[in-house]
Amino acid sequence: PENLEKEIDGIETIEPAYGIPSRWIRPEDRELAEIYGYTVIDPLSVLVTHLSEVVKQHAHELITRQEVMHLVENAKKTSSELIEEAFPNYLSYSMFQKILTSLLKEGVPIKDLETIIETMIETISEAGLPVRDFDGIIEQIRIALKRTITRLYCEDGSMKVITLDTELERTMAGSVQKGESGMYLALQPDILQSLISQLAEQMKKFNGLTQNPVILTSQVMR
Repeated sequence: PENLEKEIDGIETIEPAYGIPSRWIRPEDRELAEIYGYTVIDPLSVLVTHLSEVVKQHAHELITRQEVMHLVENAKKTSSELIEEAFPNYLSYSMFQKILTSLLKEGVPIKDLETIIETMIETISEAGLPVRDFDGIIEQIRIALKRTITRLYCEDGSMKVITLDTELERTMAGSVQKGESGMYLALQPDILQSLISQLAEQMKKFNGLTQNPVILTSQVMR
């Protein structure tokens, strides 16, 4: 915390998982540190949390075709009819792997496979989106998983966010273009540089929080 009663001697560092300023201290100083107001975490917990965060960050690189097939086989045990309808009538394993990889890359949990598969079927069969419109399909999946996603960033029922100026967001939305590899932002360099600088300044407010910074925008702008 910022307002400590007294300082404890130790080695200054940055907590690896959340990027919070921290300090390594001697085991015998633990009780004193807690009295002074420090949040004390044992080395094993730090190590496990760090490894867990590393795995989460690189989960999209770890999900192979074999792993996807294994996930689908597991889902059959509870949702056999859904899986039979989905594969291969609407989905291929390669397509499903690309969707799951994209979700993991964005940090979206994929535990609720049934909802993901159901949404993909509905999006392709009812909404009429082309099978290759990965961006469109992923947006629909994110909407279906809205509670799962918001829970990642809520603390005690609330979420701290950064919002964009209405005029700026309108300008940005107008500059979104579609290329071969998906949507991209074609902003003027001076506006883009100003945006990056201001966001960096606003994100400093999250330094003392355990919650990751969240920028709240419209669906199109996201």
